[in-house]
Amino acid sequence: MSMNRKVKRQLEKEQRKQMAKPLGQRLSPSQRKLAEKIEQDLIKQGEMIGHLKGLDEASQIYRERLLNIVAKIDGIGPKRLIQIAIGLGFTEIAEELEKKS
Repeated sequence: MSMNRKVKRQLEKEQRKQMAKPLGQRLSPSQRKLAEKIEQDLIKQGEMIGHLKGLDEASQIYRERLLNIVAKIDGIGPKRLIQIAIGLGFTEIAEELEKKS
């Protein structure tokens, strides 16, 4: 048997062994480290997106409360409501309230 044919058979045998293993075990140690790092980065990105969605939802809740609840408190008129909106950082709401009044 020629050396070239022997090497090919060994490579094919190793490939068959690798394909018989579960996906995570097919990776070399360096590939496994890279895959773990990518997985951790994706998890961090997912957490960050979830955090941003949480911030957006919280902002929406505060906007609704500002318009619905704070406006009904005795002693808080339209001008004071505008000042409160500006103080809380809701400049868009403040501009809308200024246009209404």
